[in-house]
Order: sequence, then structure tokens, then C-alpha cells
Amino acid sequence: MPAESNLLTRWLLQIDIPEIRNFSLVHAHAVVSSWVDIDHHAGRKSFSLGAVNLNRNSVGIELRTFSDETSDRLQESFSGAPYIRIGSQRCEEASLQVVESSSFESLIENSDNQDSLNLEFVTPVVFRSGSRYSVIPHHSLVFGHSRRVWTLWAPSDLVPELELRDLPVLTPFIDGSTKQWDLGKRSWDGFVGRVQYDLTLLDEREVRVLNVLGQFLNYVGVGANTTWGMGVVNVTTPHRRNPSSAKSTKIKN
Repeated sequence: MPAESNLLTRWLLQIDIPEIRNFSLVHAHAVVSSWVDIDHHAGRKSFSLGAVNLNRNSVGIELRTFSDETSDRLQESFSGAPYIRIGSQRCEEASLQVVESSSFESLIENSDNQDSLNLEFVTPVVFRSGSRYSVIPHHSLVFGHSRRVWTLWAPSDLVPELELRDLPVLTPFIDGSTKQWDLGKRSWDGFVGRVQYDLTLLDEREVRVLNVLGQFLNYVGVGANTTWGMGVVNVTTPHRRNPSSAKSTKIKN
């Protein structure tokens, strides 16, 4: 657990590719992981893969980093690479730019107390615990993943202490299906769609913690295989509990 705050950063890597039809998610993962993946323990990775957009002769790869060390490694690797290899192709034209960034403190300070959180699971999400798997986006799994990643990379005095499983979070709306995600040698099924989490039965502190953890998912994704582009999520907060409530810079007791 770091003593100082890391910066949460969303990047866009744009690569010109002569033969775009041969591009796959495996290529995107290979490029990014070769630059930043030095810790092969699945639970401690400080990056995730976001959307991959194919254009006529280029590909845009969104990636997220949640430690300063990983961000520095990404920039150094990109700057020092004479070319980027996509399969058998050498791509010499590419750009890397910051799309958005935030500190953990700013994420807390700018988060409102909303009575509901709407999550859109853009790419399939699956939760893994040992040999067991679940595609059900239960609030304890979704926000539990967010808290676990937060605990790894946020300053220790900002770590939330909250039992998620027993919280009376309701799901008045869920609309989705399962979808297969190809990871090269293996495919995974996961949930895609929209879920609304109703927080009206929670107290003010519980609402604040879940709002922060929800917004954090915009930067880190959720579930297993996020470094392969699974678990990309968009979070919106439509209903504010108390617009005049003072914002706190801590979410710990």
C-alpha cells in the first residue's frame, strides 16, 4: 500500500497499421503488456485495457494506469521504441496521449452523494474467486473489486473500511445478456448491459464510499481479465442525495 498518492490516468495509444484487417485484441494486449506488465500476479496489475477502436488504417487503444511507476514505464517504453510490432508488421507511426487523469484525493473530493449509480458494462465482466466464476454483477462483487484495487494503489489513509456484502443495496433495473470474449487461446463468457444500484437504504457514509468506488471503476474496470479488455464500465450518477452536503477528502472512519 503506497504512502503517497498515485495518479489515475487514461491514455490513448494510436497506431498506424498498414494491414488493419489482421489486427486482434491479442495484438493490443501484447503491445501494452510488453511495456508495463512486470508483475505477473493477476491481482496486482496496475493497468487495464479499455476500448479498442479500429479505423481504416489505424487502431486506437485506450489503456488505464493507476500507479505513477506504471505511467512512467509506459511513457519510457513508448518513447524508446523504434517501432511497434503488430503480428508480423512493423508500425513506425504512433502517438500516445493522456485522455484524462485524477488523483485519488480528487476523485473523493469531486464525488457527490448520489442515491443511485448506473453502471454500463461495455465489455463482458466475469468475477473469479479461486476456481469459481460468476457473471452476476452483484454489488458486493462489483464494489468489492473496486475496493480491492483501490486498497492496492491508494494512500493508506484513504482506504475505505466497509462490509459490502451485507449492505442493503437494491437493483431496481438490470438489462443485459452474456457475451463471449475471445482472449486468443481461451474465450470467456461475461455480462454486458446496464445495472442500476439503489443506495437509498444506506447511511450517508456508506453512500459516499460507494459513490467514490463507483467512479473509480471508470479508471480501472471491473472483474477478471481487465488487462485483456474485459470489464470496461461507464458509471453515471443520476440522483443526488443532498446537494448541499459538504464533500469529504477522506472515506475512512
